[in-house]
Amino acid sequence: ANDVAAIPATLAAAQKAATTKEDHYFIGELQLKAALAAQDRAAMSAAVDAIAASGGATNDRLVALYSGLAVEYYNAKEYDRAADLFQRAATLDPANLEPLTLLAKSQSHLEKPEVASATFQKVIKQSLAAGIKPDETTYHQAWSLIYRSNQALALDLARQWLAAYPSPDSWTTTIAIYRNTAHPDYAATLDLLRLMRANGSLTRP
Repeated sequence: ANDVAAIPATLAAAQKAATTKEDHYFIGELQLKAALAAQDRAAMSAAVDAIAASGGATNDRLVALYSGLAVEYYNAKEYDRAADLFQRAATLDPANLEPLTLLAKSQSHLEKPEVASATFQKVIKQSLAAGIKPDETTYHQAWSLIYRSNQALALDLARQWLAAYPSPDSWTTTIAIYRNTAHPDYAATLDLLRLMRANGSLTRP
C-alpha cells in the first residue's frame, strides 16, 4: 500500500518475531522491495545484507542481489562501493564473468589502472578457459590501462587483441606499441610500413 512511514516499525516487529532462516529471508526480500520502491541505496544494502545473513538465499540469488546493488552504486558513480559489491558477486560465482568485468570497469574509474587491467586480464583468461571468445573491448581496455606503466605487457595484450580481432585498428595499435617499445631501425621500420600496407592499416590523414 506504499505506507512507507509504517514500514520501519513493522519491519522491526517482524524481525523480532522471526524464528527460522526462511522467516528472515522472506522479511529481507520484503525489506528489499520497500527499499527499491524508495530508491534508497543504503536501505537496499541493509536488505541485501539481511538476506545474505538469513542463510535462506541460494548462491545464484546472492550473486544477482550483489550484482544488482553494485549496478545501483555504479550508476550513481560511487565506484568504490560498486567495486566492493561486484567483488563479492564474483567471489560467490567465479565462473560468472559479468560481475568480474564490471568490477574491472569500476576499478578503472577509481584510477587504479594496473588493478583494473589485471582484472580485465583475468576475464580474458577465464573466458578462453571456458571456450568463450572475450569481447573486443576487454582486450582494448586491458592493454590501454597498463600501457603507461608496463609497455611490454601492453604489447603482449595488444598482440592477443590482434590475434582475436584482426583489423586495421588493432594492426595499427599493435605496431605502434611495438615501435615505441622496440625502437626498430630504419630497415625494420620500412618492413613494418610494408606490413601495414599489406594488411590495410597504412592510411593517410
